[in-house]
Amino acid sequence: MNKYLNSAKRILSKLGVLFLIFTIVNIPMTGAYFTHSATIDDNTVSTGCWAKPTTPNLIYPEDGYLAYTGSDWLTFPYMDWLDSTTQCPLSTAISYLYESYRDEALTNLAYRSGFLSLSNIPAPGTPDGNYYWRVKAFDGYNESEWSEVWLLIVDRTQTEPTPSPSPTITPTPTVAAPGDIVINEVYYDVASNKGTENKNEWIELYNNLERPVDLKNWYLKDAAGHIKNINANVDIPAKGFAVLSHDNSTWSAYWTDYAGVLSSAEVINLTGSSSWLNNDSEYLGLFNEKDVEMDAVSWGGNTQAFSPSVADVDEGHSISRKVKGVDTDTAEDWMDTYSDSDSVGPNPGTNPHPPSVEGSKNENINSTERVESDVDEDTVNPVENEKTEEETDGNIETLEDETVDAGTEQAPLEEIVEPEDEQVDSSLEDEESSPVEPQTDILPDAEDVSLPEDTVESEGEQDDSPEPLPEPQPATVETENFLQEEAPTETEV
Repeated sequence: MNKYLNSAKRILSKLGVLFLIFTIVNIPMTGAYFTHSATIDDNTVSTGCWAKPTTPNLIYPEDGYLAYTGSDWLTFPYMDWLDSTTQCPLSTAISYLYESYRDEALTNLAYRSGFLSLSNIPAPGTPDGNYYWRVKAFDGYNESEWSEVWLLIVDRTQTEPTPSPSPTITPTPTVAAPGDIVINEVYYDVASNKGTENKNEWIELYNNLERPVDLKNWYLKDAAGHIKNINANVDIPAKGFAVLSHDNSTWSAYWTDYAGVLSSAEVINLTGSSSWLNNDSEYLGLFNEKDVEMDAVSWGGNTQAFSPSVADVDEGHSISRKVKGVDTDTAEDWMDTYSDSDSVGPNPGTNPHPPSVEGSKNENINSTERVESDVDEDTVNPVENEKTEEETDGNIETLEDETVDAGTEQAPLEEIVEPEDEQVDSSLEDEESSPVEPQTDILPDAEDVSLPEDTVESEGEQDDSPEPLPEPQPATVETENFLQEEAPTETEV
C-alpha cells in the first residue's frame, strides 16, 4: 500500500513542476518592474514604489486673496499650483485631488474634485464666502501629503479691496510687471572659503518700484528645470534688495562682513531642489506666483535669456548689473564683480558700482575741459603775449641751470641774457615785420645756449670764417621753443 502512495506522490510532484513551468511560460510579459499592489488605509502602494510624489505648491490665488467685483480672479476664476514630481518608475502621469472647505477646521466640505490631469482647476460661479482650499498629488501608486491650506475670500458686494473682517487676513494683491523686480547679482561659482556649491550659492534681487512687493510663492528656475521656491510671506523693500540662498549658513558663516548691509535687505531661505546653478553655462529665471517670467539672465554657453549671454566668470566672482535695476535684456547690463573690480565684490544686498563706468570717465573729461576753458588765454599762452619781467627772469634761471649742468663756466651767462631779450622781441614782432636776418653778434651767444664749450672757438673764428653763420639758426629756434614750453609750465605750477 505504501508503495502505491509513494508512487502517487512522485507523480503529483512531477505534475506540479510541469504545471508551474507551463504557468510561467504563458504569463504575458508586460515590461513592468513590479506586479503586486495592495491598499492600506485608503492609500494604494506598489512594491518598490514607496516614495511619495512631491507635495504640490499652491501659487494662485495667493493666501488671503479677496475676490471683489472687478478683481482679476472674478474675471478669470481658477485655482493653480505647481506640478509635482515622482520617483516611481512605474508612474506614467501625475493627477491631483482638489478640496475646498467653508471653515478653517476643514470640517464643512464645499467641493471635492475627482483626480485632475492638470495642475489647475477652473472655479466659475463660486458663491460669495470664505474657502479654505488644498491639493495633493497621485502618481498612480502613491499619494503625496496635502499642500498648505490657503484662504480665498469671494465678496461681490465690494468694488475695491478692503481689509477682510477676519483678523488673520490682509488681502493686498501683489501687482508687479516683468522688469519691476530684477535679478541684480548672481554668485554661482562658490569660492572654497565661502561654503559649497548649491548650498551656499546666492542670488540678489532688486525692486525698481516705489513700494514693497510680496514675493510669497515666487520661484527661481534653472535651465534643467530645477526650482527654488519662496514659501514665506516676505516683502522686498521699495527700491531695495532681497538676497536668496538655499542655506542660512551662507550669511551666518561666510558673508558675516555684510551683516550691516543685509540688515536693510530681505534675507530669504529658498526651498526645493538641492541641485542648482551650473558654473559654465546656465539660465536663471525669476517667476511670480502666476508662472510669469519676471526677469532672466544667461551666462556662458547658454543663450536662453538673451544672446550673446553674459561671459562666464571665475570661481569666487559674481555677475552683477552695472547699474542696479537697469534691465535692457542684454549682456551689456552686466559686469564681472570680484576683489579687484570697481567696486570690490561680490557684494550681496548692495550695489555700489558707479552709475556708469564710461559715463564717469566722460564726466571727468568734460569737467577738465570746463576747467581749462575757464583759464584766461593770456595765462595759458604767455609766449603769444608780452613777457613780464618775472617770466623772463625765470627763463634765465632755467638757462643758467642747463648751462651749469653742461659744464659751462658762469662767465658766459652774462652774454646770454641780452641776446635772449633781443630774440624774444624778435619773435613777438614776427607777425608785424619781415623776417630779421641773423646778426653776427647774436648767433655766437645763441650757440652758447646749447653748445657752451664750442662758444669760445666760434668767437675766435667769427671774423675769419663766415661759413658757420647759418648753423647757429637751429640753436636760436631752440631758444624760442624753450621759452614757449617753459612759460606754461611755470604758470601751471
